[in-house]
Amino acid sequence: MPIQVLTKLSSNAIAQVLPVKLERLAMGIRRRIRKKASWEEEFTPVPTQLQTRPFGKGIQARQAVLPITNLLQTRPFGSRQQASSQESGTPDIQTQLAMAQRFGYNAANIPVLAPGKEKVKSDLDLNLAKENSLQDEVLTHNHPGGAPLHQGDVLSAVDKGIKEVRATGMYGTFVLRRTDEAWQISQEQVASAFAQGIEKWSQECPKELAEHHPSKKEIPQTGATFKQDLLMANYFACKILAEQSQGAVVYEHPNENELIEKRSKLYRDTTVISMKRILKGKSNQAPANRPEGITPQKRKISTDSKDGE
Repeated sequence: MPIQVLTKLSSNAIAQVLPVKLERLAMGIRRRIRKKASWEEEFTPVPTQLQTRPFGKGIQARQAVLPITNLLQTRPFGSRQQASSQESGTPDIQTQLAMAQRFGYNAANIPVLAPGKEKVKSDLDLNLAKENSLQDEVLTHNHPGGAPLHQGDVLSAVDKGIKEVRATGMYGTFVLRRTDEAWQISQEQVASAFAQGIEKWSQECPKELAEHHPSKKEIPQTGATFKQDLLMANYFACKILAEQSQGAVVYEHPNENELIEKRSKLYRDTTVISMKRILKGKSNQAPANRPEGITPQKRKISTDSKDGE
């Protein structure tokens, strides 16, 4: 057969077979699409914004919110009742009776407390304990060369909380005792300084006040703090003690001259003015040798000579 006839027959055969294969392929594709659509309709519901959930609270919008985890929540393998019974630490009545019969007392009722943490002592507690231990001690300073007590000695005693300070100086043993309010001085030093104060009183005070010095019975008693200016001699005694102790005994007054003027005014009001009144009253009285009823006549200037001329 010629080649042209064979080519024509093969093209006709292909034209008849090709539509059949294409139709079968299209049918398979349509079958798969139909099957997939039916499966999605059966198992995948159409999502709606308002859909009732089986465990929800009615119809509400769905929200993608994760559950909140509570870190302090009871663990799933423990029960709250067991935890409370363990915390109480009180067994049942049968166990208590058995323990009471065995030990002779109800040992179950005695609470078992965990040992507390040891309290760390602060610096303040240590300082207070140190001060309490030093309150009964006596601080003694022996200054070479007979030097008096220094103010730093007293300040160091105050810092350490010591109740008494003693110092050996040129005036003997100087003793200061601490009280709730002030430092107190021993009686011997008060008496000696008071005697020197009286001598200084007579030298520095006005002459009309020199004889009005206090008596020995007005010497301050043991433990005098010299906080009040009761007497001028007391004031000078305190000044002498302050000089001996170099500031350990502090006696402050606003103005020394003011204190002297105050004492002078008191003397002037009580003594000088009263004496002037007495003298004035005596001058107004008549002399004792003059007879009663006779009064001295004033001298008159005579004018007879002028008339005669």
